[in-house]
Amino acid sequence: MRSPEDHAALLNCDEAHWLIHNRQQRTLTRRGVESQPIAMSGSDKEGMTVMLTIAASGDKLRPLLVCAGKTSRCLDKLQLESLPRGGAEVLAAFTESGWCDSSLMTFFIQNVIQPWHRQVRRPVALILDLYSAHIEEGVKALLQSSGIQPIFVPAGRTAEYQPLDKSIMGAVKAAGRKEWRPERAGGAEPAQGRVGR
Repeated sequence: MRSPEDHAALLNCDEAHWLIHNRQQRTLTRRGVESQPIAMSGSDKEGMTVMLTIAASGDKLRPLLVCAGKTSRCLDKLQLESLPRGGAEVLAAFTESGWCDSSLMTFFIQNVIQPWHRQVRRPVALILDLYSAHIEEGVKALLQSSGIQPIFVPAGRTAEYQPLDKSIMGAVKAAGRKEWRPERAGGAEPAQGRVGR
């Protein structure tokens, strides 16, 4: 990599499932009580997938938020209109599970990676882990036919070779817990807080 343009052509994508409730594992109770249920509103598994992509140049591509649901109505809970610029810089999608699957990867490639590829006007390489949706044959074929070279990080090596996994996703999850925990623990709706960049 010799120029800023070369750095813009090396991308890293990673996703993390972000639990909205982030259930506390400890609570105070009377001495001698071995277990104490923790009352929470909603499902303790309710969450969304956050899919981030960065370039080696430091450029951040559009994030993708994925909700669990069967229709686009599930996206209303994201309240994207409350974000700066009405959420125009954020993509939202849904899958039945709320997790990334091959159809979501196709959507992501078409709406995030391909536009970036057209913008930088040079071959692009995309670093991915071995998550099943990433290595599905249709996804690999779409990347190849788009002129995007996938680079798969070997199992167990993401901490070494995947920058997002190593240095960003943990901070994103910590920020999410900090923003959501006070409001959701009491059953209130989330505050109209700022979104970190």
